Amino acid sequence: MLGLCLICLVLALVSLSLGSGGSVLSLWDSAEQIQSLVIEVRLPRVLGCLLAGALLGLGGLLAQSLFRNPLADPYLLGTASGASLAVTLVYAAGLGALPWPWLAQVGTVFAAFCGACLALAFSLLLRGPGTSLAIDAHANLLLAGIVVALVLGALSDLLTHLRPELLRYRLAFALGQTSLIDWGAVWQMLVGFLLLFILARLHAHVLDALILGQYTAASLGFVIEKEQAKLVAMMAASTALVVAHTGLIAFVGLLAPHVVRPFIRGMHKPLILACALAGALLLSLADLLARTLWMPQEIPTGLLTAVIGGLFLLALLKRQP
Repeated sequence: MLGLCLICLVLALVSLSLGSGGSVLSLWDSAEQIQSLVIEVRLPRVLGCLLAGALLGLGGLLAQSLFRNPLADPYLLGTASGASLAVTLVYAAGLGALPWPWLAQVGTVFAAFCGACLALAFSLLLRGPGTSLAIDAHANLLLAGIVVALVLGALSDLLTHLRPELLRYRLAFALGQTSLIDWGAVWQMLVGFLLLFILARLHAHVLDALILGQYTAASLGFVIEKEQAKLVAMMAASTALVVAHTGLIAFVGLLAPHVVRPFIRGMHKPLILACALAGALLLSLADLLARTLWMPQEIPTGLLTAVIGGLFLLALLKRQP
């Protein structure tokens, strides 16, 4: 835990001193330059990356524990496509250009959350009769999530075709842009993360029981459907908060639990904090690399995490017997 915190702190300091075009913060810079550059531009991006990564890491742990699948991530059931479609509808209606930016941001986050929840609801409706949410039969629910993601993605494509001016918003979401994070996004993600972290810690014993199977959990006195609904809502909220502010950041939620599980085994309570820290570390590192690998041009962070995560996933699958 302490090691993850120290690495995150070092990455944050390096990111604050190193700009997108390779510009390095100097002690000789004036106080006005430091204030305008660090406080108004770099600091919200650094903090936002830490919080977005922590939310994805937390969502990834919830998904993998809830579905008992090591390859599950927060976007498993089409939540990302639902959130993206909802945000696209917000901009299509012109609500993203309101004269009050804070109100536009709150409306965007609320729309993303509603879109993610609707995508989850459609996936659960399509999973077929007799399939429990704890998914002993993984295929039905996974297939339903794929179908929902494809349909919602097609609706977003249709809307973009009818309204070509929305294309730049779609591209920003599809590529994952941490450069869009501002102080408003930081405060919203901070409040959301604190609430979800507290709720996850309170439900750690539920995750411990569910990992043993739905019948074992029921024998311990848990109301399975009720507890699972809470965990799914928490997973949807973590996804919606990140997608609304950064777009689709791939594989961070999938990788974070795998990074810490070799070092922390057993109960979920310590895993919750460790996965959040691992997600913050991964996204902060990806953001730093995205700003420095191809200077002065900046690579979209979502593209970089997709490449790194895809290689890790191939290596993980190759190790499976």
